[in-house]
Amino acid sequence: MIDKMVYDVLILGGGPVGCFAAYLANDKGLKTVLVESTNQLGGQPINLFAQKNITDYPGFASINAKQLVDNLVNQLKHHDEIDIFLNKQLISFKNQNGMCNFVFNDDLIIETKFLIIATGNGSFFPNLLQIPGSENNKKLHYIVQPYEEYNDKKVIILGGGDSAVDWANNLANKTTADISIIHRRDIFRANGENVKLLSKNNVRILLNKECLKINDNALFVKDNLSKIEESISFDNIIIQYGQKINNTLIEPILKNVEHNVGNKIIVNRNQQTNIDNIYAIGNACTYINRPNMIITGHGEAAVAINDIITKIKKYDEHKTF
Repeated sequence: MIDKMVYDVLILGGGPVGCFAAYLANDKGLKTVLVESTNQLGGQPINLFAQKNITDYPGFASINAKQLVDNLVNQLKHHDEIDIFLNKQLISFKNQNGMCNFVFNDDLIIETKFLIIATGNGSFFPNLLQIPGSENNKKLHYIVQPYEEYNDKKVIILGGGDSAVDWANNLANKTTADISIIHRRDIFRANGENVKLLSKNNVRILLNKECLKINDNALFVKDNLSKIEESISFDNIIIQYGQKINNTLIEPILKNVEHNVGNKIIVNRNQQTNIDNIYAIGNACTYINRPNMIITGHGEAAVAINDIITKIKKYDEHKTF
């Protein structure tokens, strides 16, 4: 029989909000475990905009998203008694007799008194470029790397939405790269003002082009109107075809807690769900006029953990924070 691991609190989700919640819970004396469904901590900032700057985080006029995540992860790892599990999928969940029982893949069984859901909008996985030569190609990037890696390189950006256009303008302003942007339609879906900046930033624009294959350092494309094929040389290709969202980590839990049609979990002023020992924080939860900011989730983590401590300890022994 596989032994179960018992904790005071499980933090489900290892983004910025989940990392801070795990740190704070352990700092306040709770035996804490953090479970993340992907192979790294960091959540949406790492997977979607690691090299962009965040301008609404207290104490910083501007901070690089990856730097902020690195700071939070380093803070978390100062408490080496926190158990962290990556690449975990929830197989089954039960909440009975005041205890939450979880079974994850790889025979991981966890029992906790309290659960804090910090899964945000779910796990993000990029839509892949699926043409011959693209599989396992190290010259293809789905997450933009540090800017200096693109200096003096020929960079192709694939996509026609806000993300593709924003990255093209960012790289044009912050690197010495020779940048092209390729879109399979005849018009961009991105913000018009940002599209206008492409020409001002000397970004080469290729519309109505279908990607055919990659051969060494050449991307072969076909014009959708003329049907003429051509090859474009590159050092790196950045693919911005959008993301698929996977929220299966909390599907078994959603059967138990109240949520809206968008699967946002409904909470009260203590971040508590309709079930006493289950909480939700960050973009996983909803209430009227909730600001969509990382710092909001950090405050919600403090509120939830404070409420948990008041339930574990007697009021006359507890000092709130």
